[in-house]
Amino acid sequence: FGAACSESRSGSGSAPESAQVSPSPSCALLAGASASDPAAQRLREAAEEQRAEALTAEQSVVFGQLGFFVYSMFSLGVPTEQGRAFVHRMCVMNNLSPEYTSLLLDVMDQYPGGRGSAADAVADAAAGAA
Repeated sequence: FGAACSESRSGSGSAPESAQVSPSPSCALLAGASASDPAAQRLREAAEEQRAEALTAEQSVVFGQLGFFVYSMFSLGVPTEQGRAFVHRMCVMNNLSPEYTSLLLDVMDQYPGGRGSAADAVADAAAGAA
């Protein structure tokens, strides 16, 4: 992108040398336009909004994929603790929000064999009776 900005400042090969092409707002922003320039400020704000939207969309996709992995792990009989460790690692690696992370881990606890399952309650009751 930087090369495109430098080409637009120096002019194109077909234009005469004396003709100056003004840089686009994005090139001016990259070149360090003044903070008081309203066009540069609008461009910065738009870029921040787009970045926030992209991050939200990416987190939603990762959450959906990890939700599918949770379902697949239980379908294939992966032990709950190994599945929890995998999900937690993937959440950290992908900078997933704490809300999404806790939702995924809570879902894992609700599946058969999970921490909060009826099988654990029966096992705890049997251990207490012995």
